[in-house]
Amino acid sequence: MHRQALAAAEGHSDLAKTDAIAAELAVLDARLKAADQAAGQYNSRESLLGRSSTDYSELKKLAESFEPYLQFWSTAAGWKVSH
Repeated sequence: MHRQALAAAEGHSDLAKTDAIAAELAVLDARLKAADQAAGQYNSRESLLGRSSTDYSELKKLAESFEPYLQFWSTAAGWKVSH
């Protein structure tokens, strides 16, 4: 699901759909943040049970790769509203 979010973000190019794209990416960003929070909770629980933590570094990398697209489309949408 999350890799699909990045693929969707990379595939957008139609400035006529700026608002819709920005809204879509904001939803995807919220989902990525929720997944990151859940990963932290899982790691905490694993620690409490004396287990080694699961590696969620791919999730962090994905979120970092997604961020520029979110910033671009959010900025474009804001610019469109102010001009």
